[in-house]
Amino acid sequence: MGKTALLQPRDLGFARAEFDRYYRQAEIPVPFSIEMREFAFAQFGTDGAGPFVRHRAFSDVGSFRQELGRLVPRHLYYSTSLYEDPGHLSMKQKRWTGAEVIFDLDADHLRNAEGL
Repeated sequence: MGKTALLQPRDLGFARAEFDRYYRQAEIPVPFSIEMREFAFAQFGTDGAGPFVRHRAFSDVGSFRQELGRLVPRHLYYSTSLYEDPGHLSMKQKRWTGAEVIFDLDADHLRNAEGL
């Protein structure tokens, strides 16, 4: 299981610059129906966590990539659920319309799975 590295203040600028360079060069995969997804961004911070930005929604891939370049997050998440209004703060007001079927198999939680 991975661990979050605690960065010293002097290293935050370097890490953020490297992530920024990566985001500008890489073809970041975007989920289908991007306009129906809720996104969250974990930003850099000296405590290993940093600010967490949630309830973000994008009407198209261009606006998503623009925000990715602006925030330069250390982690990025998107919902497997689809909503009519994914950016709303209230789950009820998001108006759930469906979801992808996702299987999250955590082999590190299974006995004798170390060699798999």
